[in-house]
Amino acid sequence: MDPDVPRPDYTVFRDPLREQVTSPSTDEGLRERKKRHTRAMISGTATMMFIQRGFDNVKITEVAAA
Repeated sequence: MDPDVPRPDYTVFRDPLREQVTSPSTDEGLRERKKRHTRAMISGTATMMFIQRGFDNVKITEVAAA
């Protein structure tokens, strides 16, 4: 590799499903992490669509397709 070329920051490509999430009160398994990740993705997508087009102009099917 050329030392003058900066290396990309691969931390932005981290996999949230493989991250170790521990808390003293719960022991979250892969299924729970996947559910949490899916909910976060749906919520984030819907929020961006609401901001861009307005709440009344976004259909559930459009969020699901995105």
